[in-house]
Amino acid sequence: MGRFKTALGTQDQLAELAGGTFAARHIGLDVDAQRVMLDTLGYDDVDALVRRAFPASIQVDARSTSDIPAAATEAEALAELVMLLRREAE
Repeated sequence: MGRFKTALGTQDQLAELAGGTFAARHIGLDVDAQRVMLDTLGYDDVDALVRRAFPASIQVDARSTSDIPAAATEAEALAELVMLLRREAE
């Protein structure tokens, strides 16, 4: 992907404004930062914060089972992708 410039700055400047690296923005808080956030907001845990932040109409009860299959290993995912690619090539 090419570099670009916007009215707000370059791609690198925008990335820095957005919090630096992709990983830093998407992995989430570490335990200490999460505790500071919860203490600052006055909640004992993330579940209490979520219950307060989201309307009851969109909250769901926790389930002990899931319809989502277990995660594939990297090797399994690659094998499935190869199979799909071969099927498309036929």
